[in-house]
Amino acid sequence: MQRCASVKTICNTMAECCCSSIKNKDGLTVFTRSWMKDKCNPKAVLFISHGVTEHCGRFHKLATILQENDYAVYGHDHVGHGNSDGERIHIDDYQTYVTDVIQHVELLKSKHPNLPLFIYGESMGGLITAMTVVERPDLFTGVIFSAPAIVNVNVGFFKYYVLKVVSYFAPHHIVLPYVPKIITSDPEEVKGLIDDSLICQDGLKAKWSLATLDAQYKVQQRIPEIQLPFITLHGSKDRVVDIVSSHFLMDHAKSEDKMMKVFEGSRHTLLHDIHKEEATQVVLEWLNKHCNKDASKL
Repeated sequence: MQRCASVKTICNTMAECCCSSIKNKDGLTVFTRSWMKDKCNPKAVLFISHGVTEHCGRFHKLATILQENDYAVYGHDHVGHGNSDGERIHIDDYQTYVTDVIQHVELLKSKHPNLPLFIYGESMGGLITAMTVVERPDLFTGVIFSAPAIVNVNVGFFKYYVLKVVSYFAPHHIVLPYVPKIITSDPEEVKGLIDDSLICQDGLKAKWSLATLDAQYKVQQRIPEIQLPFITLHGSKDRVVDIVSSHFLMDHAKSEDKMMKVFEGSRHTLLHDIHKEEATQVVLEWLNKHCNKDASKL
């Protein structure tokens, strides 16, 4: 596979980054990455769930910093993304994404049976994360959401049914273009998005968009089941996922330990925007705090 060959070359230049793959339950190859210091006994594990069009390699900077702080970090490219198999940005049901995450995380639990395990979900990955933690809360110690795509304020009843018709007759029709400049306000990061050959820049298809809305409607009903500790991060100028999604989490999740952090002036991908250093530090500090809490229970 051409995409895999190019990324494996990159990975060989990344300190302590290992590339591999797993077969999902549909027989598709899911490309994986892991970051862990050699001969290190990590204090906790973090699984990363990336956003639409992207891939887990986009989190290399965060993973490297966490690695240096004795975390083991893992992620995979969701099917139809990055180096994984599957038609680009096309899915019939989000349960495919969720099942793959659960399969991967179960492998990590068997590899690190006594360690706290956290999950980080950004945008679409935040929606997948919410679905995963309501289905299998037993797998996780805590959750980090970043601009989680849980609520769509732009699609009402009429637009939904128009989309349903379009997705039936033309499932691959592009309904939303890919616009890097609304994802981040940092010009260098915008250029990085444009130059990244692993990012699918074709736009969002009708069937994928319908599956996203269906997943959002379903998970909104189950958000009150979330009792795990979590933090949700959001940019005040996010035009991709409205900040109402993070407020929805705060208002409806039953977690006693929950926190929201708003980054003024930031757009969608907080780890690649004007406050990226602060956002990274917030993630590290939250993980450290909750690792210590988990350790105190042992």
